[in-house]
Amino acid sequence: MLVVRYIFLSEARRKYHKMTKSFLPFQFLRLGFVFIAFWFLHNMIVDNPELSIYKKSGFWRIYVFLIPVTFLGIFYIYKSFKKDHTSVIKSFMILTIVKMIGSLAFLAPWLLYKDEFSRPFAIQFFMIFFPILLLETLILVKMINIPTPDSKKNG
Repeated sequence: MLVVRYIFLSEARRKYHKMTKSFLPFQFLRLGFVFIAFWFLHNMIVDNPELSIYKKSGFWRIYVFLIPVTFLGIFYIYKSFKKDHTSVIKSFMILTIVKMIGSLAFLAPWLLYKDEFSRPFAIQFFMIFFPILLLETLILVKMINIPTPDSKKNG
């Protein structure tokens, strides 16, 4: 049934299905590489003896929080995009607000009970959080720019 349905799809619909089918795995792969690169660079930086306070602050917790939240967020935005192309911005804004509230809840122990590790931990968190937020925004822009089968070409 699925094969017969695919045969009768227009060329624009075929391109759309092909682009959306490969979009999510590629973006997850890209995010995975970015997180691995961040982890590697982060380890190199905190291995400097002068920055030992940053290593002692337990920076691995940042990745334990941000990786699942980011992947689940991209998955949520993609699923809402598949249902309704016009709700992507709304979904992204909801995700960003939830992620910021979650980040504040995650950082609350370090912000409320200040010790010598609080400031280095918060700095490290935001040095990772904002580039990942930028990458999420770029993924959103790419998702919005996927041509829908109903869109008409100019010219």
